[in-house]
Amino acid sequence: RVSAEVYNQVLSKGEQWVDRAYVYDAWYITAYQPIKDQYDKVIGMLYTGYLMWPFVKAYMTNIAEISLITVMLLLVSGVMVYRGSYDL
Repeated sequence: RVSAEVYNQVLSKGEQWVDRAYVYDAWYITAYQPIKDQYDKVIGMLYTGYLMWPFVKAYMTNIAEISLITVMLLLVSGVMVYRGSYDL
């Protein structure tokens, strides 16, 4: 059982569909590929999906780490400039 959008693109048009989808209780990065017979008629489809949360978690962790490093560098450089200008 798939959404109308996936059904239309994969089973009706015979095209691949790649996007995120809400499956049961979580968001997934999904892909559907049509299965065709020797006459190029669509007879089914293959599905694969990965939970989206681990990718979002890694992305947010990277953003937090980069932000923290940037703030630390700004603080250290501010202290160095302040102490350097104090001697003038």
